[in-house]
Amino acid sequence: MSTDNEADVYDPANEIYYGPALPLETNRYKPYRWPDDAFNAIWQAKVNEVIDKYKPDVVYFDSRAFIISEQARRNIVANYYLNHPDIDGIITYKQEDFPAEVGVYDVEIGGFDAVRDKPWQTDDRLEDNVTWCIVQEPKYKNAREIVHQLCDVVAKNGNLLLNVGPDTDGSFHPDAQRQLFAVGDWLAVCGEAIYASRPWKKAGEGPTGAKTGGYDVKKIARQLEEGLASDNRNGRYTSRDFRFTTRGGAYYAIALGWPEDGSWTIRSWGSNDMPGVRIVTLVGGGELAFSQGPEGLTIKAPEQMPYAYAWPLKVVCG
Repeated sequence: MSTDNEADVYDPANEIYYGPALPLETNRYKPYRWPDDAFNAIWQAKVNEVIDKYKPDVVYFDSRAFIISEQARRNIVANYYLNHPDIDGIITYKQEDFPAEVGVYDVEIGGFDAVRDKPWQTDDRLEDNVTWCIVQEPKYKNAREIVHQLCDVVAKNGNLLLNVGPDTDGSFHPDAQRQLFAVGDWLAVCGEAIYASRPWKKAGEGPTGAKTGGYDVKKIARQLEEGLASDNRNGRYTSRDFRFTTRGGAYYAIALGWPEDGSWTIRSWGSNDMPGVRIVTLVGGGELAFSQGPEGLTIKAPEQMPYAYAWPLKVVCG
């Protein structure tokens, strides 16, 4: 399928490589002519081949799986979940392509403004160009932006699936590696506030927040028509922005900025909301002095910044 009617996919001689050409209007979000039985059968066979041969932890579907017949979608779901008890995996889907109980809802380049009851995912890219692949003169988001996005997503019961486009030989650009290693270095110190964590009753506090939204049906349709893509980007976080997680009986307030006045104040964790605070420590650092009242929990920052990007403050009560 291509929007270019001169593309070689439309040459009958190339059907051996591509299969039968689809009509140009298939590019519409809801095409007039939907896949026939033969196409649905091939789609089902290809997905099941991936499931049966490779037993993936995640079966990821991009938008428009809804145009596949309901029976074909039912069959691959049954195969994945019922015929492979050795796979502890999930199916992800977008928009309303699968029922809510079938898998994990995925928001492309987007998120939510509050904690969600069910786990969800956002797929986004490290690339700072509007592309999902390697390009000439590539640009990449910095590690700070990725760490902040990760903290925001996890605090709302989400998962971040990050794309990095490889070169033709499978290698990754040195600039991409540099940012990924920096994120990895942060997680090596602060991962206990992220891995196996669960959200608190609210995602966080502060003046900077992510909005609910992503690549919805209207944006997809516009992208298909215009051949253009756009991003949802958050503002720059401050020392008054926190994201909350919990794990193993401890509470984490991930500070997304370093305080210029030497202390953080968490308004949501006053003595009425978080009673009996006993110990506060900086993950990857030591115990911190604190005071608490109805107005909030104030925590004295270390004299020196021990690492960059974000600072999980671990609170133990009781």
